[in-house]
Amino acid sequence: GILNDFSAISTYAPYVDAMFVDKQCASLLKQGRLRAELSFKARIFSLSDPQEFLDYLKDLGDSATEDVRVLAHDLYGAKE
Repeated sequence: GILNDFSAISTYAPYVDAMFVDKQCASLLKQGRLRAELSFKARIFSLSDPQEFLDYLKDLGDSATEDVRVLAHDLYGAKE
């Protein structure tokens, strides 16, 4: 339920760069007043705008250093 969502968000949001949450939580977390009261750096994504999340992932991939690309290849294998 929503209380579990709040618990997970409050636990991880201060330490991650991005979170993908349900539409209801995303809406609450993006509200100006609530957002100003909370202290976290995570960008919030949801299915209300899936393209925004895909663009974020693409930007991460595009900005990865060669070292990161090599490590990703070693960990996950070749891109098919």
